[in-house]
Amino acid sequence: MSNLTVRWQVSLYFIILILLAFSHHLQGRFFTIDLEAIIARPDNIQSITPVFVKEPCANPHSVVLANQSGISDHLLAVQPKAESEMLRPRLSEVWSVKSPGKLVGLAVAKDRALWAMDDGEVYMAEARTGNLQKALKLESGISWGPVSGKKGFWLSSENRLYCINSEGQVALDLTLTEILSQPPYNDNGCLLLVYKNSLEARDPDSGNSLWKYDLPVEASGSLISTPSYIFISITSGEVIQLSRKTGQKLAQYEFKMDIISMAVSEKRKLFVGSTSGHVLCFAFEKAKPKWQMDFGSQRIEHLLADGEQIYALTSGGLLYTLKQSGGDILWWQMVPGRTFFRPVLFQNEIIVPVSGKTIYGFNSTTGKKSSETELSFEIRTEPVVLGDLLIVGTYDYRQDYSLVYALKKEPQIIISPSRKSPQPAGQQITFTVLAAGFEKPKYEFYLRKPNGEERLVRKASKLNTWTWFPAEPGDYTIIARVFDKNLSKKIEFRYNIISFNL
Repeated sequence: MSNLTVRWQVSLYFIILILLAFSHHLQGRFFTIDLEAIIARPDNIQSITPVFVKEPCANPHSVVLANQSGISDHLLAVQPKAESEMLRPRLSEVWSVKSPGKLVGLAVAKDRALWAMDDGEVYMAEARTGNLQKALKLESGISWGPVSGKKGFWLSSENRLYCINSEGQVALDLTLTEILSQPPYNDNGCLLLVYKNSLEARDPDSGNSLWKYDLPVEASGSLISTPSYIFISITSGEVIQLSRKTGQKLAQYEFKMDIISMAVSEKRKLFVGSTSGHVLCFAFEKAKPKWQMDFGSQRIEHLLADGEQIYALTSGGLLYTLKQSGGDILWWQMVPGRTFFRPVLFQNEIIVPVSGKTIYGFNSTTGKKSSETELSFEIRTEPVVLGDLLIVGTYDYRQDYSLVYALKKEPQIIISPSRKSPQPAGQQITFTVLAAGFEKPKYEFYLRKPNGEERLVRKASKLNTWTWFPAEPGDYTIIARVFDKNLSKKIEFRYNIISFNL
């Protein structure tokens, strides 16, 4: 063994000792580093950097904004050790708000976000910034909600129904004759309330009852509406179609299956999912089934219709995309983890939160995993989309407080040269850009000279490489811009050219 190798191993040993001592000094913080990666690739030490998660803020309603890199300290992450890990896209934090207690649910209406705790505390914030606008305490704990409505937000507490306006004030406080069996359902023109054996529509402005329909048996939990119709499933394996305006029964369809999920398309098709793993497409105006798919014994927990596709998420964590026209499977993916929350469409992704702390994103066209975001605490709410923001709530069981996040898509790019800096003048150097999180990206390259002059050296194209033959020595900066129809991001790389051969 050479003296150089021995000196390198001794130096590596002391580096590891220093890092371990440093991690012990950081009390109350997360510290993660892959020592095996260092030993396996000693040349990669400089690229392995510990990332810390700050301790909870002292202010119980503090707002945490993302740092300059776009990745918040609340997002658990380890500085990647390989290009494949560096290019794993994740959602970046725009803001987060901490509230004491256990989160029940959240909703977004216009420019306001509202979330409720199980003890009756309700908080309202500006949805774009996270600035807390209002905090109020209801008389009793929250049973269901909140859901967004025409005038604000609706929450229920046992047999009480509250409407919170955009100013954070209780606009309506209604006493119900029955206890709701599921959250209120906002249908813009009316508020739908599902009881054990009936369905009621109320005026969202006054809270007055518009109509009430008595179900023949108990509701099974699925409710969906169109501008003209309301569909509700019942425990007998049937779906009842009502007039949205009057509540009159128009039809009753017998599917002979336990229905737990429904979706409706713009082409007047009703999709139902069952506990036995069936997805059925039904043309309700013709009262005729179109097709049926059997996915085995897994429950069809959620259905989501969009465009020409229908997305089905099973209890076993399988995500399927089917053609609405014939039920053909376009793609399917295994979701790592138990799925308790409804998936949502967010830009060109299907967002699926799982039990624990992770949110997965899948490309809605190809099905490939397009993002993976790990939050600090356990996810407690379904994600809500507001433009380019995804808002979700989490809960820390150990310290009994909740954290509401606003997240956005953060594309990832890296640039790497074919030869390490420095290099002599006249040497051929090729720069390669790897990008993730873009849809059909294009690449531009710029060169900034030592005097600060910057010029475009390669126009936008699908080619992700640029070859350079530097003629003069100096400190240069290579700039790559990656963009698609929605996103754009730049990266800079400093490179030194010397006047003689090494």
